[in-house]
Amino acid sequence: MTDIVDTAEQAAEHTAEKHVPGAGGPWRDKRYICEHYGISTSALERHMASGVMPRPVKIGRLNRWHDTQLQKFDEALLAQYEG
Repeated sequence: MTDIVDTAEQAAEHTAEKHVPGAGGPWRDKRYICEHYGISTSALERHMASGVMPRPVKIGRLNRWHDTQLQKFDEALLAQYEG
């Protein structure tokens, strides 16, 4: 993502949360993941296959990542680069 956001309100609008009925929280799709991390869908598939990126949760026919999965992944990446 190349946009710069100045306020929490703009940040919330920018992330455009996806909610799956009955899932109990924000879920992200493949397009969001690729945009967020600046990678292609094929790179995402490679990262999942190699175990670098967490696999999505299957909800019916949908594949979605929960925000908590992504937060843990981001924290692990940050720890790796800071360590």
